[in-house]
Amino acid sequence: MNKSIIGLVAALITTPVFADTGFYGELLLGNTNNESKSKSDDDSVQVELEDHIKLSGSSTSYALRGGYQFNDNFAIELSHHVYGDVTYKYTDRYDDTIKNKIDSNSNNIALKGIWPVTDAISLNARLGAANWDFDVVATDSAYPDEVEKFSESGTDVYYGIGAEYILNDKVSLGIEYSTLSMKWGSGDIDVKHTVDSLSLVLQMKF
Repeated sequence: MNKSIIGLVAALITTPVFADTGFYGELLLGNTNNESKSKSDDDSVQVELEDHIKLSGSSTSYALRGGYQFNDNFAIELSHHVYGDVTYKYTDRYDDTIKNKIDSNSNNIALKGIWPVTDAISLNARLGAANWDFDVVATDSAYPDEVEKFSESGTDVYYGIGAEYILNDKVSLGIEYSTLSMKWGSGDIDVKHTVDSLSLVLQMKF
């Protein structure tokens, strides 16, 4: 993926393009706060969840995004977000150490609203759908030779807000906050994994 990002950025810089086509590409780099919550209507299962009902951690994240701006106030975008990996480590009620390494990413489609403040500064908001993948590698100190793997996928609402500063006709810099809650059910347990990302954005217009 890192090689893909470098290749895409190089292509954007070196490929001859026509001005004012409405198309643009973006590279995002930032930090994501990951938070997982689990709950169950089954009281006996809920007791087992109490040790790790809420887990959180941060990771380095990045994304590639392409869009088409129809006018001064509206655009549509496609993006691929990699939220990085984070490890949750805790001791359960049996005094065993549990370690979960979580990886997540998503492919998003969104509508972008743009509100110019000055000729160079604008505010924006995004609302769309995210098709996400969630992977876990888990170990338990009670069974040191065993590694469990779990994967889940789904589609949920994705949204974000941001600001943009135009450097010239081709390049803009921005900052963006986005959030996505990945939700699914597994047996008697309902799980929600939320990724809140704060990113710097480099945009190149085609």
